[in-house]
Amino acid sequence: MGVCATAPVRESLSEHLAYLDREVAKTEELIRSHIDSHQGLRAQRDLLLSIPGIGETTAAKLLAEIMDVKLYGSARQLAAFAGLAPRLRKALYFPAIAAVPPTLKIQNKIQCARCCHQPSLSPTRHTI
Repeated sequence: MGVCATAPVRESLSEHLAYLDREVAKTEELIRSHIDSHQGLRAQRDLLLSIPGIGETTAAKLLAEIMDVKLYGSARQLAAFAGLAPRLRKALYFPAIAAVPPTLKIQNKIQCARCCHQPSLSPTRHTI
């Protein structure tokens, strides 16, 4: 590809990246407004935001992955579902979760663990 073609390609890529940035911003706003319009989700998000290191994005990801907090009897059960507890001592049964295919449950655990890893480093960095 010659020098003549690089400028149009760069311009095209720049325009495409700008479009993608606008779409991401629009999607983030839709997620925010969806959470704001549901009292239960809003209350759960506000509770998550009270945890040091958890921001808007992580709270929204967690709400999407864990479904409804009321499905879990304790914080330990929620951590086990998210794949964050070192070991679960007894079997758990949640009717709503039992219908979810095992591969999707594993994917949820991976996603929860990923979105919790970075915020978990925040208190460590700021307290030392």
